[in-house]
Amino acid sequence: FLRAMPPEWLSTLGVQPPQAWYGTFYFTDYYLCIPSEYVMIRYIDIVNIRLERNTSKGAETGYTVVFSVAGLPKELEVSVVEWKSFGTGAAELVQAINNRKLAMRETLEQNL
Repeated sequence: FLRAMPPEWLSTLGVQPPQAWYGTFYFTDYYLCIPSEYVMIRYIDIVNIRLERNTSKGAETGYTVVFSVAGLPKELEVSVVEWKSFGTGAAELVQAINNRKLAMRETLEQNL
């Protein structure tokens, strides 16, 4: 997804190369990219994040991250590709998103 973007588009995402998390989420300076859903979400547009553990017959079968996004009428449900390691790092993902959201909000306020 991101590899196919022209360099001039990538430059609008920020100065750092995208950071991959669990083969599902890619962090840029300004956007959370989710290639499986064909979306790029500005951090400040993420209203809520909910983590769901998927089970079948009592066995863990994966994780889903559910996003409420400003302007979207329904929640965005994203299955985590590398889910086996996700259980121990789920809180870190939420914290990383919230940290970027706060930084983006502060940057926007400074530029007003």
